[in-house]
Amino acid sequence: MDEEKMIITHNSIDCGNPDCIGGKGYHLAQLIRAGQNVPPWFAVSTLLMKNVISQNNHLDKYFNKIDDLKKEDSPDQVEKIVRPLQEQVRLLKFDNQIKELVGQNYAKVIGSDHFCSVRSSAADEDGSGSSFAGLHDSYLFIQDIDDVLEKIKFVWASAYNPRAISFRLQNNIPLHQISIAVIIQQMVDAEISGIMFTANPNNNNVQEILISSLYGAGEGIVSAGLDADLFTLSKVDLQIKEEGAQKTEQLIFDKDQSQGLIKIEVEKDKQDQLSLTKNQVKNIAQIGLAIEKYFQRPQDIEFSLDKEGKVYILQSRPITTIGEYGPAAGNRIIWDNSNIIESYSGPTSPMTFSFIRHAYMIVYHCFSEIMGVPAKVVRQNHYVYDNMLGIFRKCLAGTPPFCRKEK
Repeated sequence: MDEEKMIITHNSIDCGNPDCIGGKGYHLAQLIRAGQNVPPWFAVSTLLMKNVISQNNHLDKYFNKIDDLKKEDSPDQVEKIVRPLQEQVRLLKFDNQIKELVGQNYAKVIGSDHFCSVRSSAADEDGSGSSFAGLHDSYLFIQDIDDVLEKIKFVWASAYNPRAISFRLQNNIPLHQISIAVIIQQMVDAEISGIMFTANPNNNNVQEILISSLYGAGEGIVSAGLDADLFTLSKVDLQIKEEGAQKTEQLIFDKDQSQGLIKIEVEKDKQDQLSLTKNQVKNIAQIGLAIEKYFQRPQDIEFSLDKEGKVYILQSRPITTIGEYGPAAGNRIIWDNSNIIESYSGPTSPMTFSFIRHAYMIVYHCFSEIMGVPAKVVRQNHYVYDNMLGIFRKCLAGTPPFCRKEK
């Protein structure tokens, strides 16, 4: 067993390989390279999951049943097939070498006096154009190394959650040899947490930043649906539009259970106050812009602030519903109409643009296939194919007529 490929840190050679550490791990490594404040972490790579499963041949009969699932199968049928496999994965045994390997990295990176989170990182999330957010299991405020080892297996089992398998089926993502990495990251004792979108997903406006925040842990927004403040900012001047919420509840560390979260009431005098000051909102927005510029596409970012107000970036992933890769995402794009104008020289209607944009995407997909470009590379660069044509909707008086054509 190659230990260097089984455990990955942001300094590892394989930290830039999503196949080893999944989309979430890859983005964490990139965030650190971009100079962002990320809590310490390491990853149990996909190779370790494959290694352990390959040594347990009794699982083959369960995998074969999953391989036979079809898109039209009902949720009940999917659940009936996957539940027995999940139970078997949770019962897997780690040998002493793996226990020692994970334990050494835990002591070195996390430390025995800190709590950690144990989260999934899907290997085929990055570049697939799909997001597995919320489909796999995560565990918070874990401290005992034996508990960490158990939760690693639980995260592996969650790769076969019924909803995750149904999502793969509906999006034509392969079911064969599913593997996910596991991110073990030092917990932030969050005073305030939130989510930031560097393009507004509500109206697809790439010139707006959306920040949602509340007291306590971010799971209050992500999974518990607690009320949160909303801030909308213009990328041009960072002017803020505030929509405060009455925040009656928050999630914090459950001290009685020594792990996980518990819901408590927010102090009365804070319930109607905005969770972030204007300066904090602008600071977080500027961090978001820097991250968007680094990745060169709009981002969905999770963050927390500790009691001193220090901002931690917990993860960042692309917004899969917005296809902006131009100046709003920090990219310089030069448009040229010398080719397209030969075919479409007249006024451009919405129907003309939507048709020819789709046609160009198909043509160049096929051309890449003929030229031998691997299908995986095409998928990873889908935004290039989807954005080969653009249209300028507004022109200044006196500008040349060609600015009204497709570019």
